[in-house]
Amino acid sequence: MNLYNYHTRFQNEFQALLHDCKLEMYPLLYSVPPSANELDAFITAYPIKYISLTMGSPESRAVRISPVKIYGGEIISKIDTLDFINSSPPLNRDRRSIDIHFMHPADSSMHILASVALDHIVEQILNSLQLPPIYTYFLTNSNYTILHSNSIHNIGSQFDQIVDNREIFAAHSGFSSEYAWQSSELPYGLVLFLQKDLKPEFAELHRNLIGLLVFILLLLLTVLLIVRIMAGKLAASLQEITRVTQRVSHGDFSQTIKLQRRDELGELIMTFNQMVDRLNKSYQALEKTNIALEQSFSELTRTRAELSQKQRLALVGETLSKISHEIQNKIGGVSIWVQNLKIMAAENPTISLYTLEIEQSLDSFMQMLSNFKRFYREPSLNVTLIDAADLVSDAIWPFIKDAESRNIKLKTHIKDRIDIRADQDQMLDVLSNLIMNALYFSSDGSAIKCTVTRNDGYCKITVCDDGPGIPPGDEIQIFHPFYTTKTSGSGLGLAIASSVIKAHKGSITVHNEPGHGACFSLFLPLETNKS
Repeated sequence: MNLYNYHTRFQNEFQALLHDCKLEMYPLLYSVPPSANELDAFITAYPIKYISLTMGSPESRAVRISPVKIYGGEIISKIDTLDFINSSPPLNRDRRSIDIHFMHPADSSMHILASVALDHIVEQILNSLQLPPIYTYFLTNSNYTILHSNSIHNIGSQFDQIVDNREIFAAHSGFSSEYAWQSSELPYGLVLFLQKDLKPEFAELHRNLIGLLVFILLLLLTVLLIVRIMAGKLAASLQEITRVTQRVSHGDFSQTIKLQRRDELGELIMTFNQMVDRLNKSYQALEKTNIALEQSFSELTRTRAELSQKQRLALVGETLSKISHEIQNKIGGVSIWVQNLKIMAAENPTISLYTLEIEQSLDSFMQMLSNFKRFYREPSLNVTLIDAADLVSDAIWPFIKDAESRNIKLKTHIKDRIDIRADQDQMLDVLSNLIMNALYFSSDGSAIKCTVTRNDGYCKITVCDDGPGIPPGDEIQIFHPFYTTKTSGSGLGLAIASSVIKAHKGSITVHNEPGHGACFSLFLPLETNKS
């Protein structure tokens, strides 16, 4: 900390302590005039800080109370009655005290005069500042008589007798050959001088200059020695560098310069090795890029094949849509004749059985046509925000009685609400198809487990059974159209399910659970809140 900072702190502490003195006397102002017991308690509480406390008014005599130390160290108060003194000098030069004079706030005729020990205030400030030994302070009055100092033998003498630089009295700071000065005026006619001893700093600077000169001489000798050694090694280093650069220029990027140096040439070698390393990495990256391009070309070829297949499927779908329309018209006509036949033969059980079989076959045929049309058409989604847990519950509900009749347990494992944006009807068809297949392949008394979890930005819905599982090699084929392992069915259920899931920007997978059956997993994008 420099001189200016110590000065500022001293001034602030000085003002604060004088303000504290006024605050300490405020309890005496609650009574006018204060009683002798109150004055005695106050002055004995601060025997070192206050030399005396005088209170009075022009209409009456003044009362002065001061602390007295008796034998044994006990402090008692001495009370004197004096003539009223209208004002007194703020600084008592004889006793080195500060007289604080102010009027009672409730009674303007009542005056209070407190004599505060200057030594006590300064000692408190110095304990707070903790001045280093190189600093000397001088507290003087307006005549520059030293009242307080940590240089005890100077107390009472004139400050200008110990200062070589007379200009310090006109300036706030100054320098001499050995000391630095800082001065400022304080209230009550006091002046504070701080002196910093510069001799240790000058001695340290002198030692540093000598050390620097010696260091420069040693450095010069070291440089000359290093230059001579480096001149001998430079030729060999250049030969090695030339050999490696020639190898690199012929395309051998595995070559690096093995020399270890800590100079500019070493930095050049390091930069060259880094360049060769980057060239080698770029060459390897180029090879990877070529491989990636080949893969991309293969992917493009596959995509074009898929696109061609989709176009063919679209053409087939369009043709099938027209054919199915004609077939549905014919089936509609047949259905009317079957209804009439059913009414006419209501009394004949054999004919009723035949008409029932015809109706079921017609319904199955219509359902098959509907599935064909769904598979060959791009799914049209009516997307809404739905809860995946509710979706699974709605899909399970129609199969509860069928499962109970076979003692098959439908278990669900759902932790919390997971929102997805999906076509509710089509997703119900997908889940219903998976649950129907699970019931078909499950034995009586087994269990089917449905779970809903979060998985890396996706909602994962799984349907697992305890059936025989998927035959090895059929994990991909089961999603192809017209492929089925059941004794009945068109083989379009899982193909339609895969198409619907892909339309939702998701995916469907299947695997066999160890010790259980097949496990189908649906991955659907999670609903995200956009601000």
